[in-house]
Amino acid sequence: MSYVRQNFWPRVPDAITLAGLNSLVARWTEERDQRIHGTTFAKPADRWAADSAGATPYGLSHLWAFGEPWDRKVTTDAFVHWEGHRFAMPWEAAGHHVEVRRTPSGIEIQWDHRVVATYDRPTAA
Repeated sequence: MSYVRQNFWPRVPDAITLAGLNSLVARWTEERDQRIHGTTFAKPADRWAADSAGATPYGLSHLWAFGEPWDRKVTTDAFVHWEGHRFAMPWEAAGHHVEVRRTPSGIEIQWDHRVVATYDRPTAA
C-alpha cells in the first residue's frame, strides 16, 4: 500500500474525475508490469501466466486451519491478544502463557492443558 501511496498518488492531479482516475490507474499499472521486479528480476507481466497457472483457489477450510496451537502470554489485565482481538481470561492466568487453538466453531484457550475459555469465531479486525 505504501508503494501505491508513494509512487502513484503524487502523480494524480487534485481535480480529477472517476473515469480519469481509472484511466490513470490502468496506465500506471501497465507501466509497472513492464518494469523488472527487484525481487524476482523478471517483468510481472511475463510471470503472470506462469504464476496464475500454478495457483489453485483455496476452499474456505484453508482459510481457517484447525487445531494448530498458538502460544500467547496473558496480559497483566487478564487478556490474550490474538489476530487483532483481545479475549478475556481468568485473572489467575495473568502473566502466564496459554495456547490458543482454532476450532470449527471459534477458538479455545488452554492453560496448563485444560480449556479455560472458548469464544465464537472472531470477525475481521
